[in-house]
Amino acid sequence: MSVLSETVQKYERDGFNSLLISAPNYVLRRTGVYEYLTNKKAKRKFQLYTDQRFMVDYNGLWNGPHPAHISSRLGKASVGERFVYQFENVNIVCDPTPKLSTGWLEVKLADFNKSKLHDGMNFVINNNNKNLSSDLAVLIHSKRDRAFSHWSTEVLSQLRVIDQLPIDRDDIDIVFASPADDGLASWQRESLAMMGFEPDIILSKDSQSLFTSDVYIPSHIPLSGGGGPPYPSPNDLKWVRKTMRKNICSDTNERFKRIYVSRQNTGRRCIKNFKQIKPLLEMYDFEVINPGNLSFKEQVNIYSGANIIMGPHGGGLMNAVFADNATLIELIQDLYKNNHQFVLSNMVDISYDYVLCEDDTNSDNKLRHRDLIVDIDQLKKVLEYYLCTVD
Repeated sequence: MSVLSETVQKYERDGFNSLLISAPNYVLRRTGVYEYLTNKKAKRKFQLYTDQRFMVDYNGLWNGPHPAHISSRLGKASVGERFVYQFENVNIVCDPTPKLSTGWLEVKLADFNKSKLHDGMNFVINNNNKNLSSDLAVLIHSKRDRAFSHWSTEVLSQLRVIDQLPIDRDDIDIVFASPADDGLASWQRESLAMMGFEPDIILSKDSQSLFTSDVYIPSHIPLSGGGGPPYPSPNDLKWVRKTMRKNICSDTNERFKRIYVSRQNTGRRCIKNFKQIKPLLEMYDFEVINPGNLSFKEQVNIYSGANIIMGPHGGGLMNAVFADNATLIELIQDLYKNNHQFVLSNMVDISYDYVLCEDDTNSDNKLRHRDLIVDIDQLKKVLEYYLCTVD
């Protein structure tokens, strides 16, 4: 049986996340997003760190039994090894993200004979005609970089590689590969400036290719769809927080000590009985914010100064990674198993708790996107408990 046949058979049996290949001309390493190194392998591979382990604990109000997004992740968690790969004399072009399927996998494997590297998501190194050029580059990449939460936790953390390489930053072209048609959005550029980084070259799927004599590519460790392993590094996330906060002048005030992150204008995971909880928010001095209406700097300022951050599950809660000594209270469905916020809170050493909500069964959205109905008594209990704790 050929390598391709074995690969497709294993994919069909075990799913994409458990796929492993070992053959003389193929090397596949699982780092959340797969990296395929073929025929001409990397010139060098630097290990940034070995497997990191951390504890995921729940020390909140509720005694249990806890919902699946809590109970399924309690205990030791593992980050996994992290590498940087170095390639010489290659072209880089963006590749639109395909839908995962057996047919897609066959095509990608068939392309390996003429490719030098493909991560299966949004860039490929091949032998296309060159348009742009760089002597020395670091490629920063992510499948879902336009998703705010993934940008903060997956993309910005890759920039730490630049400070860890034994090369002067001024000698490196920082290259971003984005699956979006128009490259980086204004809020992404703003966040990079706040981190002290400026992209030298931005590649989108319709842009020119880039020839580079020398390129470093960090392995990409994303937040998986269900919030399970692999995880980003806690040290990387804390580095992002420290760097971001160091490069801004915080102008937060007492108005934003308690914030409620609203999703009422998003079209999914809205609070159906928001009119009922609004008086509670006013009673307990919560400021309602809509992150989509704020600049990146305004968001970092607000979250970094907050004591309590509350809202329905969503990307807006991910900004809690910028907070210190805060408590994150997530409004979430009992049946929803995504534990991003729970795990990330443990990673960056902030407290976490939850309020279980009913989902709106009349909604046409998928289960994870349905609107929520908050249990008012449960919400009161949680707020009273934490207001006594943080004040």
